[in-house]
Amino acid sequence: MLSIALDTLRSRWAGFAGTFLGLLLGVGLLATVGVTMTGSANSSGDRPLRYAAAPVVVRPAGELSVVSRGYTDRLPLTDSPGLPPQLVAKVEGTGRTTVDRTFYAQLAGVRAKDGGHPVGHAWSAAAFTPYRLTAGRAPADKGEIVVGGGDPALVGHRTSVLTARGAATYTVSGVTAPVAFEQAVFFSDAEAARLSPRVDALVSHADPDAVRHAVGGASSATVGRVGADHSPVTSGVQVLTGDDRHDADAAKAEDEAALRSVDGLLGVAGGLAAFVSVFVVASTFAFSVTQRRRELALMRTAGATPRQVRAMVLTEAVLVGTAASGLGALLGVPGGPLLAKWLISRGQAPSWYHVSFSGYAVLAVVGAFVAGVLVAACGAGVACWRAGRVRPLEALQEAAVDRESMAAWRWACGLAALLLGVLLVVLTPLINPLITVAAGEVVAGVLVVALALLAPALSKPLVRLVTGPLTFFTRGATVLLVRQNALSAARRTAATATPVLVTVGLAAAVLGSVSTLDAARATELRHSTSADFTVVPHGTTGLSQQAVQRVREVPGTRSAPVTSVNVFGPQPGANLVQYTAQIVDPGDIGSVFHLPVVSGDLNALRDDSIVVDEEWGKKAGDKVRLFLPDGAPATLTVAAVVKSGVGGHAAFLTPAHQGAALVSRIDVKVRPDADPAAVAAGLRRAGRGLGARAVSNADWADAVNSAQAAHSWLNAATVLAVALVYTGLSIVNTLVMATTARGREMAMLRLSGATRRQVLRAIAGETLTVVAVGVALAAGVAVLTLTGLDAALGYLVGGSPVVVPWLPLGAITAACGAAALLGTAVAARLALRARPIELAGVRE
Repeated sequence: MLSIALDTLRSRWAGFAGTFLGLLLGVGLLATVGVTMTGSANSSGDRPLRYAAAPVVVRPAGELSVVSRGYTDRLPLTDSPGLPPQLVAKVEGTGRTTVDRTFYAQLAGVRAKDGGHPVGHAWSAAAFTPYRLTAGRAPADKGEIVVGGGDPALVGHRTSVLTARGAATYTVSGVTAPVAFEQAVFFSDAEAARLSPRVDALVSHADPDAVRHAVGGASSATVGRVGADHSPVTSGVQVLTGDDRHDADAAKAEDEAALRSVDGLLGVAGGLAAFVSVFVVASTFAFSVTQRRRELALMRTAGATPRQVRAMVLTEAVLVGTAASGLGALLGVPGGPLLAKWLISRGQAPSWYHVSFSGYAVLAVVGAFVAGVLVAACGAGVACWRAGRVRPLEALQEAAVDRESMAAWRWACGLAALLLGVLLVVLTPLINPLITVAAGEVVAGVLVVALALLAPALSKPLVRLVTGPLTFFTRGATVLLVRQNALSAARRTAATATPVLVTVGLAAAVLGSVSTLDAARATELRHSTSADFTVVPHGTTGLSQQAVQRVREVPGTRSAPVTSVNVFGPQPGANLVQYTAQIVDPGDIGSVFHLPVVSGDLNALRDDSIVVDEEWGKKAGDKVRLFLPDGAPATLTVAAVVKSGVGGHAAFLTPAHQGAALVSRIDVKVRPDADPAAVAAGLRRAGRGLGARAVSNADWADAVNSAQAAHSWLNAATVLAVALVYTGLSIVNTLVMATTARGREMAMLRLSGATRRQVLRAIAGETLTVVAVGVALAAGVAVLTLTGLDAALGYLVGGSPVVVPWLPLGAITAACGAAALLGTAVAARLALRARPIELAGVRE
């Protein structure tokens, strides 16, 4: 069979070109995504930044380690727990030690620079950092500061500095050269201790072993280690030397967060790319066998057994798959860096993200190659089965017209997939609406598979539906010819419509879901509070306690400060996960917020309790084991359970758990007897000089929604772009394969009197009919997917419209039509270059 397969490939290389190209592009896509993901092994650097001149750094570890069922998970902490006084004393006892404090500090009216957060430090900590005075001197008392990266003209001037407490005026005694990793303000040691009593790190000049012995050997990267029962086991402290000092830099945690974001994005894109590649390659192989029915029938007539035919087809698939996968895998070598640069240009990867051809990249390339060969072999499996079923005489009679009904296995698999998709659409909104929200792509994928399997049966009624109006209103033979060709070759119509189904169906489902979810979030956000105004940070990272107090003093208002923090709570049947909790005053949660209560009482929120939503799997009165932003454990009683929203996992805590976090916003409600205009003016005065701005609640909601929508659309477009480029090429590839194999048919039309232009018009009309059939199938996918999403949102939000992004979907559909017409036009023109009598005599 090997020699026959090789001879077949040599003599019919043009017939295998489409299959080869489709597999090559599919493997190239997988290799590109895989190689790009290896950039996660890199970061902005492993050299210490702020602690470059520190011999030994002692600090609390920056992550929470969770052990459950033998699996260890690590979650990054968003706040520092600080070092206990006893440990500070032990380290100071080993030798010369510098106390380091890091807290929020920002010059009023100066926005944070890109890549640098506004922070405050004690000047004594500047000795082990890259900061060096360029003008002036060190702060001599509590009323003086040194500005990192400041203008030398500032020296001697009074300036306002914003801290978590509020604004205060200081004299600039000196400035330093700028650094890229932060925007610092240095205070005297006494003033820094007053502003931030917590000790965030120690810099020791003693022997590292002596320091480790002093802290009791706790040098692991774990603040709180949690056992299977989610109980803390030990409190960890890092003792860092050498390049490990980079772990204490804020840039390291930011790098890891950025890498997790890129990994998540590429993971989704890679999963979608793998699904599309496998689906399209299997379809292409099956279509290739369908086109060779006459040839396979002749082999059966010559005495070949079904087993020999299957072996030949499988051997051809492995040979083509090996060659195409080898070349496709190599595309990942230049493709990975190019994709990384594209992500950076769109702001979806940090500027330092880069891909180098390392050992991980080699594994990604090899993995894509192996996957390609396996996909080729598996994709040819169905084709082999179909090839073995060809009967000599029956196949010769059926070469021109499809009379064979769909195979039983295809009916069974197609109906099973359709049933599964419908069940997911109907049942998941009833069982857990958030599953429907999160699994939209999975539902769309199941429905795409179902309709693709059933496409041969659905293509004929869809062709009649699409061409019916044309045959009624248009006279002439061209429309009838288009209609009958598409009806008589149902398998060809279904096979060529499949890439259009995948392209438009996935785009409609994903983009429609994103648009609908954005609208639902906007509705939920507008209805979540009864506030009339919202005070938000303006050029700052948060609001100070002074700003909160000033807003409270505005006459005729009731204000509710809200702070967003990350906590670590239980998820039913899983480890701890990171949630975003809102810190609110107990008296405000029931009067300013609109929260539909399922059980319990919102007014029962106290320092020892918590309000959660249904997704926590708790009821009022239950105990919840939490870890706060600094890793400290807390056992709280559920005061109330509220209805789940689109975001899920809502939680509300009291200010006792706020820690060092700045207030995120202040919701302000105007009292009935107050003048809204006077309140607005009072809020503007209250925020002056404190980096705060008052806006209407509607404007705040619109701004938040716009930012969320832009982010979600950017991610959706990136995920889809990787897959849609491939499916778009597959549309051209499949239609070129189909058109090239119809040389004899076009020759017979020419011999019957049709002109070359008429033949091209008929081929173009049939191509557009195929595209219309694919779009109709895609519409079914979108309708079912969005119906399930609408049902889920009806429970979560209570009423939000289904939004269909007609403009981008129209553009994608038009692009599919243009690509299809381009592929068929080029293939048809090439086929018509020979004389009709020559084409009619060609033996396929």
